[in-house]
Amino acid sequence: MIHFGPSPEAERREARALWTRMFPEDSLSFLNYYDAVKVPENGIVIRHENGLPAAMVQWNPVTLSVRGQEIPSAYLVGVATVPERRHRGLMAGLLSEGLRDLAAAGIPLVYLMPADPRIYTPFGFRYVYDRTVYRSACLNPGERPAFGGDLAVSRVDPDQYADAAAWAQEQLAQRADVFVRRDARYMAVSARESVSEGGGLFQICRGRERTALFSWWEEDGVSLRGLITAPGEQSKNGTPSPEIAGAIGQYFSGRGTWRAVTCAGDGDKEPIIMARAVNIPAFLSLFHAEERTRCTVRIDDPLVPANNGCFRWVTGPDESHAERTADQEPDLTLRVSELAQRLLAGRIGGIFRGADGDPEREKAGVGLRLPQPGGTWTPVAPLQGVFLPEIV
Repeated sequence: MIHFGPSPEAERREARALWTRMFPEDSLSFLNYYDAVKVPENGIVIRHENGLPAAMVQWNPVTLSVRGQEIPSAYLVGVATVPERRHRGLMAGLLSEGLRDLAAAGIPLVYLMPADPRIYTPFGFRYVYDRTVYRSACLNPGERPAFGGDLAVSRVDPDQYADAAAWAQEQLAQRADVFVRRDARYMAVSARESVSEGGGLFQICRGRERTALFSWWEEDGVSLRGLITAPGEQSKNGTPSPEIAGAIGQYFSGRGTWRAVTCAGDGDKEPIIMARAVNIPAFLSLFHAEERTRCTVRIDDPLVPANNGCFRWVTGPDESHAERTADQEPDLTLRVSELAQRLLAGRIGGIFRGADGDPEREKAGVGLRLPQPGGTWTPVAPLQGVFLPEIV
């Protein structure tokens, strides 16, 4: 059973030992940060064999903002099995048990950053977030950016965390349907994590007006995570404006190339975050059809019995709720993995069969179409603008 919150000291020592062994690339400063800040709130589950820790998962609790609604979620990290105990089903058992526990707790969805997506595809996870990476050269020492130089880059002080969080929350709410809620604690944790990797939490201001916010660390140059800019500080393609880019390049002068994960842009895109629906009624309640409709949806979820079967879904412009119902002839049948593909970030998951048995291929930008009387269909819009750059 997953328990979020402080773990027994012996369990924390085992988790630290497993993390150190399985992720040797992480620095001592990062490990100390993670032990002090994240481990006390995580749900840690360790499987033993012959009295020794053999496999581990950690579920980091997060609060997502989904179209202005705050929902509980969890970010899966620390997935590890010692080499001599692999291919014995230990990790499969931990993941399946964790999904069942979180479904029972009413968690709508969970997500992760996979080392290898093939590990998580059999568990119903699918990609939902493609990060856009913008790259630019830092200026050489002594150079000046092409703009007038009225922007100033500075560290965000602790007494500014609450204000910075409110600013970021406002900017993201205008551009993204899904992101982790920003508050003062989020900023404090972001700052501490960045410092553990040689960076920090920074802002760019024009006078007293904040125009950008980012955290950064040392990684083959300067790596900016979650660069958020004010609407007037973007190029047409969504990348940072020349003024913002010049200010960053000047601040990090002589340090090679800087790159940033931004909200949008024409930079290099790569799939980075996978997600899965966990509690079906809670998940479906996040989505609204264009017209009020009632339908029976059958979900195929071999790992979570509570999700496997039929649900009566009532949804429309102003309401959305679902409840388990007795098995019956469904209007729509979906695999649990299709829910993330279709309804998060507009990812379309191939073909499904409608009530009449004919294949119905989804149109781009339409997450689902639900059957209406008379053989018509009403669209359910997917969530757009998923922004999850919180990468461990």
